[in-house]
Amino acid sequence: MAMQVDGIEEMLLQIERMGKDVEKIKEKAILKGALVLRQEMAQRVSRATSQGRHISDNIIVTDIKGEGDEEKYVLVGAIERSRSSPEFFYDRWLEWGTLKMLAKPFGEPSVISKRQEVLDKIADVIRGELIV
Repeated sequence: MAMQVDGIEEMLLQIERMGKDVEKIKEKAILKGALVLRQEMAQRVSRATSQGRHISDNIIVTDIKGEGDEEKYVLVGAIERSRSSPEFFYDRWLEWGTLKMLAKPFGEPSVISKRQEVLDKIADVIRGELIV
């Protein structure tokens, strides 16, 4: 589920006029917002009763994606780090369910419940750059 941020273009233009690196500020803001979402997902995901590694311990925020003029974004979740080691592939089974298992969603509810907090965190980072 993508989260679109609207209404901050004016602030970014002001930052650019101040001679600051807008791309670095965008990346910083995106990462701060993603950390809010990561924490919420880790709290919501079901934990197995067995000892060992759990999805909640391995929800990550990827590096910034998007080069040049492309939109910048990150992925948040139990993302497979490589095809040879798909440790937490079953996160999608929890999110959407299977024929024999009811869904126990954690990703979408996290995005819905924390949307405004994520947007506020992004705006706070950008506002902070305007003040400095």
